[in-house]
Amino acid sequence: MSQSRSQRLSDEIIGDTPLVSVAFKLGWPAVATMYLIGSFNFIDTKFAGYLGETALAGISTGAFLYWDLIGLGNLVSIGTGAILARRMGERHQAEAERVAYQGVLASLIFSALVSAAFFLAAPWIFAHVMKTDPEVTRVGLSYLHIIVAGAPLIYLLITTNQIMQSLGDTRRPMELMIFALAVTIGLDYALMLGKWGAPAMGAPGAAVATVVSRGLYAVLALGMLASRRFYPGFRLSPHGSWGIDWNLWKRIAAIGLPTCVEATLFPAVYMVLVGYIVPFGNEHVAAMRVGHTIEGLTFFAALGMGMAMRPIVGQNLGAGQPERAEKAAWTGAAMLGIPVLAFSATMFFAPEAIASLITDDPHVVRASLSYLRIVSIAQIFMVFELVFVGAFSGAGETVTPMVIIVPLNLVRWPAVALAQSMGMGVEAVWWAISITGILKGTAAVAAFSLGRWKLKEI
Repeated sequence: MSQSRSQRLSDEIIGDTPLVSVAFKLGWPAVATMYLIGSFNFIDTKFAGYLGETALAGISTGAFLYWDLIGLGNLVSIGTGAILARRMGERHQAEAERVAYQGVLASLIFSALVSAAFFLAAPWIFAHVMKTDPEVTRVGLSYLHIIVAGAPLIYLLITTNQIMQSLGDTRRPMELMIFALAVTIGLDYALMLGKWGAPAMGAPGAAVATVVSRGLYAVLALGMLASRRFYPGFRLSPHGSWGIDWNLWKRIAAIGLPTCVEATLFPAVYMVLVGYIVPFGNEHVAAMRVGHTIEGLTFFAALGMGMAMRPIVGQNLGAGQPERAEKAAWTGAAMLGIPVLAFSATMFFAPEAIASLITDDPHVVRASLSYLRIVSIAQIFMVFELVFVGAFSGAGETVTPMVIIVPLNLVRWPAVALAQSMGMGVEAVWWAISITGILKGTAAVAAFSLGRWKLKEI
């Protein structure tokens, strides 16, 4: 991205360029990036499907802790991105560069602490929270321990990706993600199935592929941000202070903590819900993985559009244009509405055909049908939730989404327990997920419409 092009993009974000054009220009690469991330799950799940339901269930349960690890990364990345975007909108270039450096430093230090905690906690979570059988636990831990060892590289990816997007550059992260996906496919095929002379590692092979591909992305992204060749108008720099800026770290953490709590509790609740699925058989645990992979088509599209809203909202607030920031979020949500409704209908009326794309295990396919039908009705509400949460994050207002989302995620646990105590089966879990999804989307729209986020100072 040349300096003039970078400046023109920022001028479009905060200028009078039609918001449909701006949302599309930033949105489609961000959505494509999230689909690429979703493809990682699809590829891992597809190869695990060749290994049987135990491997699929092991990766599925291990992935919940992986999601938690990623969720904790929001403590640094969200705050870094919000402050950086605001400084860019205010045209405080040097301060934006310093914020980027401090975010990278914080992510590396924080990742080491998270890695140690996960190594200690994971066995207990498998045994006492998810209550998986010994073989699934063994597979899940063999997958997770490798992931946790690579936490610094994963966190570096999360933060550098957020920095590039906050600059308004959503295309380069997409290009890097294409490269990372190609590496993952090759390594999954070789290491999970024992092809090309590699050992057949099974689930741990998927973890190795994850760490290596994310690590390559992170190193390349960091090199780009530190070189004026790729960002002539921006350079990640400490500006004379290589140490920790504790005051800035506190502001970063204050913005990121609510999103961190929200993102961490989300998979934690699923870990608890697994305990209510296990008694019905491993095929239902595997079915949830299949369902999540398919539902990810909506999830990642909405999450990508929400990510595109962060620089648009953040820079416009920095430029003193809150009304344009608000209109941008509504534009982004509207752009996804029709395709998501069409996809929801497909999930409801043709669930078997969709599930068969993920696995050819007839027991898992059959177990997936009710999940897909029940959650299909909540897909459009997921769009509202994630797009407006992205807009809130761009404003640095992360407390409001947490207040909405965390209680509605947590209530899934007692709701399932109550429903199953009254004789409802595994569908109690699916209905709890769907109904709370509808409520989260509705509440996000209502809170965003109040407009208090426009007054947030960071």
